[in-house]
Amino acid sequence: MKMITATEKPKRTNPFRLNPKKYSKENLIKLDSAMPQFLAQMYMCSKDKKITRCKELVELVAKEDSLGYGSLEMYEYKFKKFLCACVFGMAEMEDWEGMDVLTDGYIIAKENGEMQVYHVAERRAWEQYLYENAVCDACNNS
Repeated sequence: MKMITATEKPKRTNPFRLNPKKYSKENLIKLDSAMPQFLAQMYMCSKDKKITRCKELVELVAKEDSLGYGSLEMYEYKFKKFLCACVFGMAEMEDWEGMDVLTDGYIIAKENGEMQVYHVAERRAWEQYLYENAVCDACNNS
């Protein structure tokens, strides 16, 4: 097993897949009052431009800046918080208290059997890993 440190850039493995249509509006609003609109804009950009990589979609939504966040960094920050909520405790269509369920870390198993371990203490590295590797399944189906 390879331990990832906060300064080490994780290698790309299988993408983290998510379907934003499966999360309740109330849970999304707990993260940010504009999160439902943000994800809807990502979904529409994906359909129009045939893009599934979340990082590219965030960049497109940020360029339009219709939510008024003002910078790509703010859009990235908001989306990283959404990704972490999805991984650390916000279950699909269940009431979420806004708290992380995961307390120690996360293990990623690659297709070749190699494993990577992330500790919550390395949250920034983990958020960046998710952001770099997330793809939107909802945008790929239907």
